[in-house]
Amino acid sequence: MPHETRLSRRDFTRGIAGTLAGVWAGRALGDTPSPTGFSLNYILGSPMYGYAALEEIVPEVRKTGAASIDIWPKVHGNQREQLDEMGEERFAALLRTHDVSLGCITQYKLGPFGLQDEMRLARRLGCRLIVTGGKGPKGLAGSELKAAVAAFLEQMKPHLAVAEETGLLTLHVADSVKDIYLVDGDPHYVTSNLAEELFGQYLMQVGALSQGELSMALAMLPHFEGKLGNALVALKLLRPVQVLRHLTHQVRQKLLNAFQYEAGVYLFFKDRQSDQESAPLGLEAFEIIGAGVQALSEEMLIKRLQSSMSKRPRSVSTPPVPPEVFRLGSQPREIFDRLDGRRTLLELLQQYDDAEQRQSFARIVYLLLQTQLAVA
Repeated sequence: MPHETRLSRRDFTRGIAGTLAGVWAGRALGDTPSPTGFSLNYILGSPMYGYAALEEIVPEVRKTGAASIDIWPKVHGNQREQLDEMGEERFAALLRTHDVSLGCITQYKLGPFGLQDEMRLARRLGCRLIVTGGKGPKGLAGSELKAAVAAFLEQMKPHLAVAEETGLLTLHVADSVKDIYLVDGDPHYVTSNLAEELFGQYLMQVGALSQGELSMALAMLPHFEGKLGNALVALKLLRPVQVLRHLTHQVRQKLLNAFQYEAGVYLFFKDRQSDQESAPLGLEAFEIIGAGVQALSEEMLIKRLQSSMSKRPRSVSTPPVPPEVFRLGSQPREIFDRLDGRRTLLELLQQYDDAEQRQSFARIVYLLLQTQLAVA
């Protein structure tokens, strides 16, 4: 039977430091690689440099024998805050320049139930590890310990739900086809066969390009592997940051338009990824879903809720995600907490004299029902 040894944080750190010192000494003495092919992956913690700038730290990573960096927030360092200030694009470019990956994000103060935004950030930057502080009762053993672990894992489910499927979602409506490529549940790339949803047409609609400028860029596409954004930048018609901003807004609008579909067919191809290279757009599926429901016309909303008017909506005891993920303020949580199954939807709506408040309530209930945070 394995023996369990409890160490203080200081003893654990000292032990790890000693082990790494031995490994580094062995490397310095020219130890040969293990015949099994086993090797350690080294990671450099940003607080080793205090509050030094990321532009100074990242070039040092490879010099230490490490291939990745672990970024920390205040007070041990402030590199996590620096990442927010410089933006993900600049940070990712800095890593690429020095052949370094983001190996870990350390966020002790957030705890296991406050990591959703960090999980999304980690996913966008290719980071596979987050270190945080634990939470739960202490000094348990036996059946009590097993029960506490089971309860903790159950509590973690909504927070781990941000890591969703990767694949291709195809929407067919009449003659239109929209392909939505998802990476860990978030939209990464969207294509459409509708002429009005082409990127060039969109740029003209918002006044970013004239017809003549678009024609000139289209004529240059063969020189840029068919990538309009690259052609626009090369011709100095738009700056890279402008291309990314317009592309993000247009892709978001394409997704919101899909919420207006009343009939059609959808197909999902698990693990299928786009062949097109594209920059991370920073779009989050839950925020898009919330915005999509908010954009529904009143007529369509009433039509979709008609069959539920006589039903008694109630929130589920263990929601797949917390109501806050839709980025719609406090209202989703407030309504989620109110849905107890005692009144019909019609009775709940009749409590509101103000038409705007009534419609707002109806939208949130529809959102909760469609995302399985509530049932009726």
